[in-house]
Amino acid sequence: MRAAMLERMMVRAVWQVRSRADGAIHGRNIFLAFVLGTVCLGGGPAFGQASLANQPLSDETVGGSGKFAVNSPLTQPKGFTVSRPRSLDPTGKPCLVVSPMAESQALNKNVFNHILILDNRCGKEIRIRACYYKTDSCTTMSVGGYRRQQHILGIFSYSDFQYSFREYVN
Repeated sequence: MRAAMLERMMVRAVWQVRSRADGAIHGRNIFLAFVLGTVCLGGGPAFGQASLANQPLSDETVGGSGKFAVNSPLTQPKGFTVSRPRSLDPTGKPCLVVSPMAESQALNKNVFNHILILDNRCGKEIRIRACYYKTDSCTTMSVGGYRRQQHILGIFSYSDFQYSFREYVN
């Protein structure tokens, strides 16, 4: 659908180039037709690269440590949008288990690293967008298939924290 729209725009630009005789407008239209043709044909080196910002995300899952701890992370469905499921293993359980941990820093015991432990129980790489709960303080994390990794979410003066994450759905 996008390609058809770009093709129509290119046809219009070429038609304008042919229909105008004025030199300045003619040159500008030729340039626009060339640029549009290059985009339609995928001439840019970054044309095929996918941005994480444009990829769909799964429903939000919320967890926490200390006083914010829950027995199992809670999945918060989004309002009036289509629900996207997380990656599941063959038994129907989520592939990725995310656990919180707070670790005091060596130089100052009153400052804590907020760590998320990502345990991937499936064979494919999983990327998530992890945030402090109800904030825009987010980071992208990934873990390979059948791997377990630690990622620092942030640093704060309290050991207890609440987080949320969404998986990038491919």
